[in-house]
This record gives sequence, C-alpha cells and structure tokens, in this order.
Amino acid sequence: MSPNILGVATAFLLLAVPTSRAAETPDPPRFQTSSLKPPLTAEIEKQLGPLRFKGAVTVTRTDGRFFGWSGLWVSPDGSRFAAVDGGDWAQGTLSYDGDGNLASLAVQAAGPLLDDKGQPFAHPDDKDAEALDFDGSRFLVGFETHDRVLAYRDFTSAAEPIELPKEALVGIPRGAGFSSVAHLQNGATIVLPEYTADDPQNMRVSTRTRGWLLTKNGAGPVWLRKARGLPVSLSAFPNGDLLLLEVLPNSVKITDTRLSRISAKDIAIGRTMRPKELATLRPPLVDGRFEGSAVRRGTRGEPLLYLMINDSPAALYMFELSDEP
Repeated sequence: MSPNILGVATAFLLLAVPTSRAAETPDPPRFQTSSLKPPLTAEIEKQLGPLRFKGAVTVTRTDGRFFGWSGLWVSPDGSRFAAVDGGDWAQGTLSYDGDGNLASLAVQAAGPLLDDKGQPFAHPDDKDAEALDFDGSRFLVGFETHDRVLAYRDFTSAAEPIELPKEALVGIPRGAGFSSVAHLQNGATIVLPEYTADDPQNMRVSTRTRGWLLTKNGAGPVWLRKARGLPVSLSAFPNGDLLLLEVLPNSVKITDTRLSRISAKDIAIGRTMRPKELATLRPPLVDGRFEGSAVRRGTRGEPLLYLMINDSPAALYMFELSDEP
C-alpha cells in the first residue's frame, strides 16, 4: 500500500472523468448494501484472537447474483476502495459510524477490465482477475488461468503488461495463478500463485509455493512454506510486513480462512516466508470464503484489516489488529 496520496488522488480523479469509451458502455451494475451484525459471543471473540470486529456490510446486485470481489484495495484514509473479480472492476466509497466502524459501501463506477489495446477481454481465460493493489500511480491486477499481471493508470484505459521472468510462470497449474499481488513499502512488488509444482511435467504439488519478488535491482523467487490451505491474498502492512489469507478446504463449501502475518525481514529473493498465524475465521462468524484483503492505519495508528467474502452472499468485513509489533 503506497503512501503516495497524490498518486491515489490522481488515479481516482482519472476514474471519475468519463471518456468517450466509457460513455458508450452500458450503465454499470447496480449494487445494494446493508449492515451485517454477526453474533459476537464470547466463543467467537476468543476465535478472533488479536482481531477486534469493526463492522461489516453485505453487498448484492439488483441485476443478478453477486459473489463479491477477489481483489481489493482501500485508500490510506479509508474513504475509497477499488475491487476486481473475473473480468470486471468497481470503485466507490466507504463510510463509518461515530465509533469508526464500517457502516456502508457505495459503488460509484464499474465496468469491464480492458486489454492492452483498450478492449474488453473476449476469452473467458483472460478474465480471471483475482488480485489487486496500487503502486502509487497504477493499479496492479493479478490474473489466474492466463497467468499474468497487468497495470492500469485508470480502469478506463488500456492495460500495461508487467514483465515477469519466464521462470515465474513455470509449474503453475491451470487456474492456480496469481491470486496475490502486493506492493511493498520499499517499492518492490510480490506476486504469488495459489500453488506451484516441483515437477511441471506431472504437476506434482511442491513442498513450497514459489512466488516472485520484483525489485528495482532485479527479480527473483521467494517461497511460501507449504501448509494446509491455499494462499488467496497478500496485503502490505505500513511497516512492510504482509497479511496472508489462506482458505482451508475442509468441506464441500470452504468457509474457514486463516489470517497470518509475514515479517518484512523474510520477504527477500531466495527466502522462505514463514507466516505467524493471527486467527482462523469460520462459522458462525462468517459463512463464506474470504479472498480479498486490504490493510491501512487508523487515526490512532492501529492496523485496520478489510476482508471481502468472495461467495454468495458477499460481504465486506473490517477488523482492528491489536498486537501490532
């Protein structure tokens, strides 16, 4: 999450200015939100560990079923968000009650993601957008199936491909591509698939998941320790650490999500990242899988986590993290 507020403001100004192409597209889908109040029993609060519930809202579409967003970004002041899923993007505003709890979400603009020629993606394999972050001047979008990362100065402009080493694409099974993209405080960007294979010929799952770290001095592999669960989102803390979301397959419907923290000192080319678990979120607190995440600081400097359920019903949750190191 870049602190470049000027860049953030510029990007959203561009989003707000209609172009001739945007004027020719149909009206964006209509969204509705409502407050969500989960049962906060003593057992659930124990389950949350260092997390404190700070509000949630359900998100639905009036013109069809909605499964939420897989990629999420929230502005440093918490007033705006951007999101992607499939071949679409959305952006809008967030509001809070008098105690700083998330109270509502409003979608102000939405549309199809564009290719490098400024056209909506035609093939389904090209539309599998799963991850989102902002590097100070561009939105970075990670894709599965057709594994790649694209940058957007604004979502109504043509995509700018991010160059990845060929090795970064080796051994990623179909549909397990770049579900995580995070821009770090030191200017580097990390991209991580859901899993990789040691033996690309037979696609045998690796003992570790290989991601790629893109720095100003070059690029190289970075590894995530193998554990039960699939990594589906990375978001940068202001101090350079990473928030990791992993879904835990334990039934036909995945409803358990493990939240962990990766120390900044472990995020380096050639290193293996070993996350420290914060909490595992499961029913009855939530009924669905979290896939989108974002992190920012609150007015007191406290870390605030935003988690998006990529399921139906879709919902955006907010938590405060109390064990900041």
